[in-house]
Amino acid sequence: MASKRKRNVVTLEKKLDIIEELKKGKSQRLVAEIHSIPKSTIADIWKSREKIVKHVSSSDHPNFAKRRCIVREAHYDKLDRACYLWFLQQRSKGAPISGPIVREKALQLFHALYPDDDSGSFKASCGWLQKFNQRHGIRALSLQGESLSADLSNIESFRSFLFSEIEKGSYTLNHLFNADETGLWWKLMPSRSLVHCGEKQAKNFKKSKDRVTLLACANATGNFKLPLTFIHKSTKPRCFKSIDMSKLPVHYFPQSKAWMNANIFEKWFHSYFVPYVKDYCSQAGIESKGLLLIDNAPSHPTLEKLKSSDGKFITIFLPPNTTSLIQPMDQGILEGLKRRYKKRLLQHLIIGNESSSLPIPEIVKRLTIKDAVFWSAEAWDEAAVTHLLVMVGTSY
Repeated sequence: MASKRKRNVVTLEKKLDIIEELKKGKSQRLVAEIHSIPKSTIADIWKSREKIVKHVSSSDHPNFAKRRCIVREAHYDKLDRACYLWFLQQRSKGAPISGPIVREKALQLFHALYPDDDSGSFKASCGWLQKFNQRHGIRALSLQGESLSADLSNIESFRSFLFSEIEKGSYTLNHLFNADETGLWWKLMPSRSLVHCGEKQAKNFKKSKDRVTLLACANATGNFKLPLTFIHKSTKPRCFKSIDMSKLPVHYFPQSKAWMNANIFEKWFHSYFVPYVKDYCSQAGIESKGLLLIDNAPSHPTLEKLKSSDGKFITIFLPPNTTSLIQPMDQGILEGLKRRYKKRLLQHLIIGNESSSLPIPEIVKRLTIKDAVFWSAEAWDEAAVTHLLVMVGTSY
């Protein structure tokens, strides 16, 4: 009995290469030998060349031709194009679009485009949605930040004001600083888990609600970062019983709810920001002065209170509702800091689980605020600070 011929799976990308070679004058026999493909397959590709090229060009997916092998158009082509056009229009407005929303819109468009089709054959199923996403390179991402709610009208006028202040005070990039706060859930475990195929659901333990606030500050060139400010609800946690709090790698502040407030920020400005920047300027051999750029949060005191007695250290507020776009620390720096912290947390859990055989939830319970202080300080030391004025959206 003759053995069956092995099936050759040819991607659309390879088919396009074959079509180009044939267009350049190579014979079908030669191309078949080069690609180790039967000559009959080469002939079929050449006959369908227009259909293949059109099909590939109709997709926006960057890897569409690499992943697909068959030219298979949508059964309801007019519906597919209308649904994709609607999707692009909604995303251009920043509207959050989920799979169920696309499916519901597809049903509405179907009834509008095919009013005479009462067969009920189109149900906008999960399978249809998956193929629709594959055809058009659509993927799901978590919504990030608040930039779509930002007020763009004040940004240009603020830039002009900022640069006039820079020129008036003769500040260099080394004199320009930015500070911003972020919350850190220092015991929080991942919300998703890999599971075995036999598990029907991924059960979870009670989530930790332990949160601290971090304040990060650095200059525009990124060559000087102040030690991280760490706000926790306890005045002196038991884990620091025999430790001098002034020797910690962070500036530690207690607050009953672990939030930043005006008193803490004012004390940080005069007791830490001004002295640290003065020392930095002295070591760098530059004039002792500084301009601090912060957002106008309620937890920040007035500008009059954020000014040194000699007037060489001043503060500027960012315009309201614009920090998500032009706040330097909010453009990935603080996110990177928290990612590095989480990496240390997960490494500790894995090592602790292997060395002590304790279950991971028990290891989490044994964590102390001392761990959070040192891990966050290490993460901040490794954090890369991007040029402040690039973040503001212009050059200096």
